[in-house]
This record gives sequence, C-alpha cells and structure tokens, in this order.
Amino acid sequence: MSKLLSLSSRYFLLLTFISLASRLSFATGTPGSDPGAPKTIIEISPMSITVDAGKDVQESYDITGATTATLSGTPVRPEDLRAGMVASIVLSNDGKTAMAIHAMPAPRTTKKPAPGAPTNVWINLK
Repeated sequence: MSKLLSLSSRYFLLLTFISLASRLSFATGTPGSDPGAPKTIIEISPMSITVDAGKDVQESYDITGATTATLSGTPVRPEDLRAGMVASIVLSNDGKTAMAIHAMPAPRTTKKPAPGAPTNVWINLK
C-alpha cells in the first residue's frame, strides 16, 4: 500500500511540475519574452522600430544603445535593418524597449507560374 501512495504522490508532483512549466513557457506578451512569431518591419529609425502585428495593427518599440540586432544570424547595427524585413523582437522588462532584434531579409514576392499555366494572356478583340 505504501508503494501505491508513493507512486500516486510522485504522479501528482510530476503533473504539477508539467502544468507549471507549460504555463511559464507559453506565456506571451510578458516582459522579457519573445512576443511571438516574426513580424514584418514597417519602419525603423535610430530611436524606434514599428512592426506589422497583423489585422491592421502596428506595434512600436523603443531602440536604445543597448539594443542588439542580427541579420540572418550575423550581428549588425539596428540602423542596418530595413522596412520589409521579417524580425522577432525580444523585449525588456518594461515591455516597450527592444533588447534584441533578430531579422531575416525581406521575402521574395515573385512567384513562378504553375506548371502548364500561360505566362502571357492575349485577348483577341475584333
């Protein structure tokens, strides 16, 4: 019987730990955490960065001398980043200042036509 109690208490502790760990790891929008999926940079200046948060919502964050930036994993200055690039932003504890900006080049917008699709469409008007 003591084994059963021991096993059930271990099981309870394990579930409690998993529950707490998942709540901490999936918290979004909390200061000092990654605010989510990469977002497109709309505007960047020496003092701030504005990104597209989707559904016609823009988010702006302050840039300080302590803000670090990377472009495709290579360290760069924040002023080297450009509008159209896709970036993930790590916020400071105040939730308003960018501690780190991890950017990737702007995605290419040209699409190849589907196989067999005409590339030029001619309309014959008579």
